[in-house]
Amino acid sequence: MHRTIQRVKRGVSALAVVGLLGGSAFGWAQTFEGVATLRTTEVYPGKNALFEEALAKVIEATRQVTPESGFSTQVAGLGPGARYYSLSFYEKFSDMRPEPLLVQAFGDEEAGRIVAMFAESVKGTAVQAFIPRADLSRTRELDSFEVVWTVLITVKPGMADQYEEYLKQVVEATTQADPGRFWFTYAPSAGAANVYRIAIPMNWTDLDRRGLPIAERLEKAFGERRAAAIMEQGRSATEHVESLLTIARPDLSYVPAD
Repeated sequence: MHRTIQRVKRGVSALAVVGLLGGSAFGWAQTFEGVATLRTTEVYPGKNALFEEALAKVIEATRQVTPESGFSTQVAGLGPGARYYSLSFYEKFSDMRPEPLLVQAFGDEEAGRIVAMFAESVKGTAVQAFIPRADLSRTRELDSFEVVWTVLITVKPGMADQYEEYLKQVVEATTQADPGRFWFTYAPSAGAANVYRIAIPMNWTDLDRRGLPIAERLEKAFGERRAAAIMEQGRSATEHVESLLTIARPDLSYVPAD
């Protein structure tokens, strides 16, 4: 997707005009703060090309009107590929206000044509806001990556503090026992219910490399008895866990030149 991009003062909702994607400055390292939005877009079967053509117009509009802005796009790594995921970062919630980007770039007539392309290709869309949490992560600067392995953890109501304490201890144990492992944790905000997202950018070959499981990291760092207590702390706070593999699509993303 990208090297780290410095934060900008304003986010641009590139496709909020048509209710599809958010656009803003983004980065996964030094800029891991503020607020992140994830927009999941489901495309009708056979309409991927039309959707991607319309998305290319958004990239062109962003380059013309707000070249300091950006967004990243990923697609499902397994399955029919009908879902697209857009990740954007903002300094603050008020930066998320939408702007008529397509109209500014192309005028009313062309903007209307692009909106119609989205209307024909998009089956549904959902937006969630998350708070990047560096204290629950092990971040690093990223030059490039091919896939993102995301773990989605639904935490039981009222158990967020307990789950976050568990994550902090996992961070500490990993730093001691398996320092080559990195991830980015997002705490839930508007529209995300009690779901925490843990994103692990990597290359395909990394999927074949088995690191130390969490239980072994904890045991190596803290000893068997404390490790067992920490694992139980995490389990008792967790309601549901699922995972998602997505492929980075730099051709459908916009990264500022500077």
